[in-house]
Order: sequence, then C-alpha cells, then structure tokens
Amino acid sequence: MNHSPLLRLLPALVLLLAGCAKEDGPASCWPNAKEVRQAPVVKQVVDTEGIVWVDNRTGEYFISSATSMDSADSGYVCENELPESLRSEGQRVVFSGAYKAKETAQVRPVGYKDYYLELGAISAR
Repeated sequence: MNHSPLLRLLPALVLLLAGCAKEDGPASCWPNAKEVRQAPVVKQVVDTEGIVWVDNRTGEYFISSATSMDSADSGYVCENELPESLRSEGQRVVFSGAYKAKETAQVRPVGYKDYYLELGAISAR
C-alpha cells in the first residue's frame, strides 16, 4: 500500500496543531500573546463585581472593579473569553479569574491599575 507523503504527515500535523492550541490557551487572542502568557499572576479574584468598558485607544474590552472609594483595577480581557451577551459598555458583571502584570505607557491616577485578566467565570449581575 503506497500512501502519499501528506497522508504520512497527517498524524504528526494533528498532534502539532493540538499541542499549539493547548499551549497557547486563552491568552492567544491577544496580539502580544507570548507577553500575556509569561506575565506573572499578581492576584486571584473570586465573585468580584465590575463593569465592562471598551478602551477607546485600543478597542480592547476591560472590566473595571472598584478596590476602594477612590481606586480601581482594570482587567483587560481576551474578547474571546467575554461572552457576546456581556460585550456592552456599562454592563455590570460578577467575575472570577487571575490578574496578570501588564505594562502600560498610559499614565494612571494613583490607586488605578491596569492588568491582563484571564477569566475563570463571568456572569451578568
């Protein structure tokens, strides 16, 4: 039985593609996926209330969550992790996940911090 070279490579190709998808994980939707994957986890949150917004400069979604009366964390989320039904500015949500370090050139007021946010769970509030 003579198989074409492509058929012989098919199993290896399937394993390679499966490995890449598994390795990339949720961070793969960001243009800087490698940076997001390698960023250290700063803190974990569970059942935290927040509001969905869109960054006017980048078009990225983020969830703003107050940490006190005059401070907040902004977790930039992978659009693919944010259900379409929650992709509207001002949408109140409850979420769990991991905040990861994010370098930003934007000057933020004292008490306001930007992170990457890898969602574990999210629902409308």
